[in-house]
Amino acid sequence: MVIKKVLLSEGNWYFWEKGDLHTDLGSIKEEDILKNNKVKSNKDKIFYVFEANFLDKMQKIKRLPQAVMEKDIASILVYADINKDSVVLEAGTGSGKLCSYLAKYSKKVISFEMNKEFLIVAEENFKNLNLKNIETKNEDIYSDINLKEKVDAIILDLPQPWNALKNVEKYLKEGRILVSYLPTIVQVIRLVNESKNYNLKFIKCIENSERSWIVDNDRVRPENHTQFTAFLVFFRKF
Repeated sequence: MVIKKVLLSEGNWYFWEKGDLHTDLGSIKEEDILKNNKVKSNKDKIFYVFEANFLDKMQKIKRLPQAVMEKDIASILVYADINKDSVVLEAGTGSGKLCSYLAKYSKKVISFEMNKEFLIVAEENFKNLNLKNIETKNEDIYSDINLKEKVDAIILDLPQPWNALKNVEKYLKEGRILVSYLPTIVQVIRLVNESKNYNLKFIKCIENSERSWIVDNDRVRPENHTQFTAFLVFFRKF
């Protein structure tokens, strides 16, 4: 599904590609969606119509388990100093969610995924998002790899990232950042200890919290509890 518009009504978001939109709050004609930014359904419900942005389109990509959360992606982009001139190496493509954001903000992403079925899902998502600066490799990052260039950042979304350090560290430019996304502190400890065998200096380990609030007339309160997702571990090449 290629999202072109998103509609908001009574706190609910609806995604539109083409044709008439049918919802629990009524139906809306395609011509109204295309011509107006505020429309009424056949049940007299007001819908606000917006052009779909990148985040909207990401909500409808095909998903696989354990995708990286947006709050963590933001930290990766900032702390790994990823910009329009960056060439990024990523390992653990999965459904391609993290890779898509990396591609949006960088010059090029080289992404490794040894599960062919995952890669098929990811490549379909890249096509639907019109991302053309991603080079995918159906290879095992734990084995020896061969790149034609050094990279500006490395992101490892792997269960055993320490087993990849020997293969990837040599391709990271001096002074640049390697990031690992890990669900347990035991993995973090193992990675930090193993990193001492390479030209990598541990910088920091963080976890991110995000909590939405309900702001509706007299109702102003937290919408939910904060939940732990993963640790982000940062290293710098020396």
